Amino acid sequence: MEWYELDQLFNCTFPHELKSGELIWCNQGAACIYDGIDEKHWKANGTLAKVAEINGTTFNLFANWTEWDNTTGVYYETWTVRDKPGGKMWFDSWECASWVQRAFKALGIHGAKFNQSVHLNYTRMNIYSKEPQLLGNASTIFNNPNHKQWAHDIKKFYQNFQSHQSMPELLESLIKAFEEVILDEKFLL
Repeated sequence: MEWYELDQLFNCTFPHELKSGELIWCNQGAACIYDGIDEKHWKANGTLAKVAEINGTTFNLFANWTEWDNTTGVYYETWTVRDKPGGKMWFDSWECASWVQRAFKALGIHGAKFNQSVHLNYTRMNIYSKEPQLLGNASTIFNNPNHKQWAHDIKKFYQNFQSHQSMPELLESLIKAFEEVILDEKFLL
């Protein structure tokens, strides 16, 4: 079982721009169950370690918790946004690593016996910002003639974060993204 983005990691972080110019964004995630463990993948790309032992009752309670978690936290959010380091959190990340933390907490509550020698590493992507402003949703921005400038600016911003670019286009986009995000302090979620 793993918690993944439902439509590519890059698309849950940034919307894709379609050839029509429309943005499509599937920023959803969910726990997915696989038949067995892909040992080859985990040995090559991570760590495969026994972290806990559970009984059948704990397994069933965890299955119920997983279904609850899947219907409660459906959005994949890459970033933790705060006003400053250690300051007020505007919103928290909700991704595969935070799912592991939520899952371990649920397992512990339901009686899992953890191997204390296993330590988790968790890296957060932090953005520091003044209080974010909600501009609206797709229909209130892109279908409203009064918001044409917002729609234009949003599309222009996300053009720098498209995954289907050639290497020269990608390098140009990275420079533009650096200028907007770092120098101009502009970031749209």
